[in-house]
Amino acid sequence: MKKYSLGITICVVAFLIGCASYLFITQFRNNKKLELPKVKVQENKEQEKQLPQKLDENSARKLCNRLSEMKHLPYKPEDEIDIYDEVYDELIKAGDAVIPCLIDKITDTTEMQDPRGTKVLAGGFTVGDLAYFMFIGITKNEFTEFLPDKVKERFKTEGVYAFHAFTSYKKNRINLQKKLDDWYCENFAPWESSERLIENYKEADLVIYVKTSDAKFLSDPEYQDIVFNLLEGEVIESFKDNIRKGTHIAFSVQATKKTSLESYKSETIYFFKKFFDEEERKWKFTTVEFAASLNGERNIEKMRRIKARFNRKSKI
Repeated sequence: MKKYSLGITICVVAFLIGCASYLFITQFRNNKKLELPKVKVQENKEQEKQLPQKLDENSARKLCNRLSEMKHLPYKPEDEIDIYDEVYDELIKAGDAVIPCLIDKITDTTEMQDPRGTKVLAGGFTVGDLAYFMFIGITKNEFTEFLPDKVKERFKTEGVYAFHAFTSYKKNRINLQKKLDDWYCENFAPWESSERLIENYKEADLVIYVKTSDAKFLSDPEYQDIVFNLLEGEVIESFKDNIRKGTHIAFSVQATKKTSLESYKSETIYFFKKFFDEEERKWKFTTVEFAASLNGERNIEKMRRIKARFNRKSKI
């Protein structure tokens, strides 16, 4: 009888230990499932702190200048590729920030290795071709959206070869670039539209392309987030008032306190109003209010066209 009771006791104890173990393991597993996402989210937050929210214009241009280094391009940007390509990956991460410099590159006919691994044309694959593919991939537009109707029809039967045949002519590349620029201005930067630039051009006393070499803090007005910075640089090209190339110029710009002084050290088009400082007895320059500071080849070409347009009018 004692043996029987002892057996029952052992069974009960084993059962209780089993239940306790089961509850412990279950709780551990459940807790593990709950804790893992928290750890993962924390890791993601740390990664987000390390990644810049948006590339500045200089960094974006440097990245676009690496287009010719790309070795692997998926047929569709959303497709995963087994082979990692640093340039492709960085451009996709940069997103909208590189759209302007990709548009600038459309007219670049420098030949490069076709990153799709295909043989395209006798003329070769160009940086401008890749810039268009990346533009379409990042903006999610239809591949043929910006192409003429005749090319769209050819595309139905010839595929991408219709695009390459079209862009083999320099004039077609320039027209394509204009269409992309119009789209960009309409969707992202209305202040860079030709209409707005013409308004700024009329208001300005001086429009010049400047290579800025130095930038320093000038003053802190009463506004909470606004500062004035003093920039110095050399004139690269004049679009209004015909200042000679190489002329040294100093001017003030209004900016937010968050703007890095280093970001000003670039080649930029400025619209200026000039005024005479009675105390120092010399002319000084300040940027036109609400006028954009412009970068990129496409904006340089737009300003040349605007200058030519006003020069023709002045001769009439």
